[in-house]
Amino acid sequence: MEERYCHLTGFIQTKLKQLEVTGVPESNGNFEPSVKVKLPHLSIPRFSGHLQDWVTFKETFLSSVGNNTTIPNIKKCHYLLAAINGDARKVIQSEQGFRVAWEILVDRYENERLIINMHIDNMKLPSLATENTNQLRQIADTTKCNLEALKAMNLHTETWDLMIIYILVHKLDNKTKREWKLQISSKELPTLHQLYSFLEHRCNALESVWHRQKANEPRQTSDRKTSHSYLSIKLTCEV
Repeated sequence: MEERYCHLTGFIQTKLKQLEVTGVPESNGNFEPSVKVKLPHLSIPRFSGHLQDWVTFKETFLSSVGNNTTIPNIKKCHYLLAAINGDARKVIQSEQGFRVAWEILVDRYENERLIINMHIDNMKLPSLATENTNQLRQIADTTKCNLEALKAMNLHTETWDLMIIYILVHKLDNKTKREWKLQISSKELPTLHQLYSFLEHRCNALESVWHRQKANEPRQTSDRKTSHSYLSIKLTCEV
């Protein structure tokens, strides 16, 4: 009797461990399994419905989860729900399976023309009236970011250098614009990489000058106070 009891207890424990590892097989494409299984952490960017984030989210999710044949669809559903929020979450219903939910997102956000227009609009930056390190860096960083996104959409952005340079230079303040014209060759065509490097060096130089001026301010103030004190004493003595 004791042997049968031990055998039955071992059998039940083995089955419980199997359920904890595998969970309940997927049925009807629903999101919620009847046994909760903790999913391994995957680094997937969040997507809230902003078009500029769609391409990065889609490529990362598909490479990590969507195209991974070792992950069952019910777990893919959990990963998808955990990765979306905002407007993107509103278009997904809880009773839909992974394939249906993913197709809905693709139909909603896979609009190549709108995404391209959005990235081009993002590069419509204001012109600079004076030298400003933050704004100069913003011009370079914003342009880089959106061109990389357009390149990821298989657009040949490497042939756009002269057009982008022309637009960006006209956004620069007069001093920076003059320095750029003095630096480039009068015969060779400049590249966008050259402009990026110039702007980075320009920002570093402006920051260096600013820090030197900031460091000298207390000493100059102290010198003025000493000078005023000396003059005051001297005038008093003369009277």
